[in-house]
Amino acid sequence: MTVGLFNLRMRLVDKEFRGGTDDETPDHIARDLSNAIAELERRNPSSWPKVAGIGLGLPGIVETDFEGRQTLYAESLGWPPVPVASLLDQGLPVRAENGAATQAKAEQWFGVARGSSTAVVAMLGRGVGLGVITNGELYCGASGSAAEWGHLSIDPQGPICRCGRRGCLEAFLGSQALLEEWKGRGGTLPSDERIAIRALFDTGDAGDSDANALIERATSLLGTALGGLVNLYNPQGVIVGGWVGTLFMERRRTEIESAMRVAALERPGSQTDLYVGSVGENSVTLGAAILPLEDLVCSRRPSNSIASAFVRRNLEGTPDRRTHGQGLGFAEPATR
Repeated sequence: MTVGLFNLRMRLVDKEFRGGTDDETPDHIARDLSNAIAELERRNPSSWPKVAGIGLGLPGIVETDFEGRQTLYAESLGWPPVPVASLLDQGLPVRAENGAATQAKAEQWFGVARGSSTAVVAMLGRGVGLGVITNGELYCGASGSAAEWGHLSIDPQGPICRCGRRGCLEAFLGSQALLEEWKGRGGTLPSDERIAIRALFDTGDAGDSDANALIERATSLLGTALGGLVNLYNPQGVIVGGWVGTLFMERRRTEIESAMRVAALERPGSQTDLYVGSVGENSVTLGAAILPLEDLVCSRRPSNSIASAFVRRNLEGTPDRRTHGQGLGFAEPATR
């Protein structure tokens, strides 16, 4: 996990890393998170009294009840429902969202989705997720589980996904799925997941037919799935991020866009453009840190466009000298 301390202009002041194993439990996450926050407090004693709150980018569905209590449903990790409040006891306001949603928020505020009223932001990493921006706001659905794109089944007889169902998009495009298939074809790769995915692409680019066939199939599937999003949402922009998504765009952007254009209806396809996420590796953490900043200017659950516009306006111009503070952003690595 990455825990970052941001100032009110959303500039990263300091960050701390913890955990990162596949078998972490909610208790492990809570312990690592508390330890990381304590270390940031130790290194930044003068800033700590001004911390406004904590934002979390979490791996799963985050629901908020009518009293503001939040619960995480991380089915793909095999966790029971987890009250978000149980993860932290820092005496600070806490708000959580799905990691793909916080990435979309970061792109909306500071990246290529800035100024777009409608956009889709795809996240590819260990898992696959999506953030949908419509009318300038993140779309959450009835209770917070909208846009679980990675668990859209595209083949009922396909491979088993981490969620336990067959044929989910994630079971074809997530890093673990890609590496498992490569191993099944006899491939040997480094133990580090990120290095291994890059090695898979390098092997394919070097002429290995099995590796190249695997990457070409995933590329075609990704482009086709993005074309489906164009037909569903009529976005101004389709943005691909996450560490796996960024690599796909670096190596196969032309092929992805071609498959997207073929899959999209002609009219909505002509009204959208394909982009690679521009915020960078801290996008989920940055988006999480925006959550307490929004809460700073809006006491109710802030999907509030007035609050967002107010904060953005202050960020774009001279900071409001009456407003002081810091924000913490947290991204659990399994968020993608």
